[in-house]
Amino acid sequence: MKKKMFEACGGWILTEVLLLVTAWTSHLVLVWIAAVLMVGLVFLTWGLGFYVRNHLEAEIQIPVTADKRQKKAGTLVIKNDSRIPVMHLYGELEVKNGLTDERSFLEISMTVPAGGRAEENFEISSEHCGYLRVQTHRLWIMDWFGILPLPVSCSENGKMSVLPDTFSAQVSLELPFYQTDEEESYAPDRKGYDLSEIYQLRDYVQGDPIRQIHWKLSGKLDTLIVRDPSLPVSRSLLVLWDKNTAESSPIEMDAMAEAVASVCQELSQNGMIYTLAWTNGKELCREEIPGTDELLQIIPQMYKSGTDLEKSGVDWWLETYGRAEYGKVLYFCRILPETIEEFTDGQVCALICDGAQADSQIYTVTYGAETVREDLQMVVL
Repeated sequence: MKKKMFEACGGWILTEVLLLVTAWTSHLVLVWIAAVLMVGLVFLTWGLGFYVRNHLEAEIQIPVTADKRQKKAGTLVIKNDSRIPVMHLYGELEVKNGLTDERSFLEISMTVPAGGRAEENFEISSEHCGYLRVQTHRLWIMDWFGILPLPVSCSENGKMSVLPDTFSAQVSLELPFYQTDEEESYAPDRKGYDLSEIYQLRDYVQGDPIRQIHWKLSGKLDTLIVRDPSLPVSRSLLVLWDKNTAESSPIEMDAMAEAVASVCQELSQNGMIYTLAWTNGKELCREEIPGTDELLQIIPQMYKSGTDLEKSGVDWWLETYGRAEYGKVLYFCRILPETIEEFTDGQVCALICDGAQADSQIYTVTYGAETVREDLQMVVL
C-alpha cells in the first residue's frame, strides 16, 4: 500500500507543480482554478471517506475444507451502500493456522462503485493441516487521488479446515481382560457393547441393530424399543491428544495431528468404541466416537487451536473430571507431564512425537515428526 501511496503522491505533486508553473507563466485564471481544485479535491474526497467507511461491508468466501498443499480459491467481497464510490481501497488479509500458529498476509487493492460491490480473488493453501482463519487485517480507503489514507473498521473472517494426510496404521491394541460380572463396573456416562448390562432404553432409530431391540417391551408399548449396551470400565478406551505439554513446531504439530487421526481411523474401522479428547487452548474437549462417520466429523474440530502451556491436558482432565476411569488410555503428546501417573488406574500408553523415552513406568512409543508414517505403520499399544 505504501508503494502505491508514494506513486500516487508523486504523480499528484508532479501534476500540481506543472499546473502552478503553467499558471505562473501564462497568467491564465482557469489554470489557477485547476491548481486550487487539485488541492481542494484531495481534502474533500478524503473527508467524504468518513461517511463512506460506515457504509462498507466485507464478506470472505472460501471453501470449508481442503487437503494439505492444495490451492483453494477465495473471494473478498466489499459492498458499498453509499452513493459515493470508493476509488482506492487497499489492505491486507491475514491467513492464520490456528493449530500451528503460522501466519501469512495477502495484499488487496480494489475500486468499489457507489451502491454496488467489488470482488477480489485470491488463493490460499497450507503446508500443514490445521484450521485456517482468513480475516481482514487492515483496510484503508483513500481520497480520489490515492494520497491520504483513512482506516476502515470492516472486519470479516472465513474459516477452512485443512485435513491431515492419514495413513494406514496397523494397530495391535491390547485391552485388559474382562473381569467377572460380579467384579465388573460399567461406565455411567458412555454406552458400549456389553448387552448383558443395559445402558439405556430408547426408541428405535433406522439403522439400529436388530439384536438390540427389546421385543417384549416393544410388544407392550406397541413401538420398537432398543437396548443400548453398557461399557465395561476395564475394557473402555480413551484417546487423549495433549497439545499443551510443550512448544511444538509446525511440522511436529502436523505429525501429531496425522498420528492421532490415523490411529483413531484404524480403531474405528476395527469397530472400537472409544472416547476422543483433546486440548483446545484453555479448555479440554471430549467426544464419544462410536464409528468412522462420527470420527470424520470430529477431526476438523481438533485443529482449531494449538499449544497453551498454562496447563496440560492431564491437569485439565483431573481438575474437570477427576481420575480417568478407563481401562486403557492412548496419550499423544510431546513430553510426559509430571501428573501422568496420577491420571488413571488403567493402563497408559504414551505416543510421544520427537521425544525421548521418559524416565517413567509409563509404556511409551516414540515417533519422529518427519518419519511418523514409517514409525507408526505397525505398532503395538
